[in-house]
Amino acid sequence: MRKSKVDTSRYVRIGVIAVLLIALISVGLILLHKWEESRGKLPEYQGNDGVLEYQGKEYVLRQNVETFLVLGLDKFEGEGIADSYNNDKQADFLILLVFDHETQKSTAIQINRDTMVNVNVLGVAGNKVDTVTRQIALAHTYGNGRDVSCRNTADSVSSLLKGVKINHYL
Repeated sequence: MRKSKVDTSRYVRIGVIAVLLIALISVGLILLHKWEESRGKLPEYQGNDGVLEYQGKEYVLRQNVETFLVLGLDKFEGEGIADSYNNDKQADFLILLVFDHETQKSTAIQINRDTMVNVNVLGVAGNKVDTVTRQIALAHTYGNGRDVSCRNTADSVSSLLKGVKINHYL
């Protein structure tokens, strides 16, 4: 009889340890998931106040316009999400469509892929760690190859255009 009491307490200890391990692993996975969700978020847009200065003159930006940045990538590798914040896709084609809601007209601005701009360099967690001067086509290589890369390219276009807000990208 004594042997079965020892076996029972041993099984209870093993069971408690197993439950604790499962709880610890679950908490770790939840924290990892939360970290991964937040790692691709770039800082919110910090644009200008609606007035631009160019060659000593001030220009007031129209309030009723919407911008769409269209990117053409140099390769198609399916729908997979990159697991790092450095990919090898470049934006070879960039065009900014500006739609004026008041006049119901749009204007297209082609941006040469070799234009030198400030590009955000993203760290392993997807946060901005530095800014470097590179060809605008390379802005897309800093990011996950999807939305973070597009937002990073949009930020470079915005910087090129003196802080004009890029509303959408495609």
